[in-house]
Amino acid sequence: QTCSLPDAILTDFDMPVKNGLDLLRLIRLHPNPLMRNLRVVMLSGNCSDQLRMNAEELNCWLFEKPANMDKICSALLE
Repeated sequence: QTCSLPDAILTDFDMPVKNGLDLLRLIRLHPNPLMRNLRVVMLSGNCSDQLRMNAEELNCWLFEKPANMDKICSALLE
């Protein structure tokens, strides 16, 4: 059974159970290098300096809402 990975992940920071950084850390620690290196774009209604720093350290594009759709698409397709 073959499982294909997405080309990129678009997520929100504010989610129930786990936030976007929790998800991002799970992705970056995944045993499969293809999964670990997926492009991740995160949206947040409140981009603090700490969130920006964490996202950058985890190689994630971060956009504050409302975000420009052209910029989001560009980050997803880069």
